[in-house]
Amino acid sequence: MDLNWNPHAYIGYVDTIQPNKWHTSDIQGPMGKIETAPEGLGAAARFGPGGLFTLGAQYGYKIPGTPITITPSAGLAYVDKPMPELPLKTPFALGIQAGVPIGDTKARLLAEYLHLSNAGQKQPNIGLDMGSVMLGYPF
Repeated sequence: MDLNWNPHAYIGYVDTIQPNKWHTSDIQGPMGKIETAPEGLGAAARFGPGGLFTLGAQYGYKIPGTPITITPSAGLAYVDKPMPELPLKTPFALGIQAGVPIGDTKARLLAEYLHLSNAGQKQPNIGLDMGSVMLGYPF
């Protein structure tokens, strides 16, 4: 496994995906992310609206012959205000993102899906699904 240190900072927009009538969340707005490396094994931290914070591990896999990187992630989250979808302040976070470099610059564009759930620790266990688009640059 590759442990390249190539930190990036991202800023973008997150919105709640509401596939059913049970979702009441209004988590939407600016979101930030810091990751240790867009490719290989790394860590990522997110911060967003509604007191949303996540911290976890990720692995960026660059698809051979393309500029696309697919990155699954897993970790823990903190939600400042519990809601029916997330009755605990500390749910689990699972995500996947697709990233591409922008032209010949060092900037990257990401599209991300993030699922938060308490994994059945407390009922109801509806979970929360979010999508985001972010623009990042190494620092």
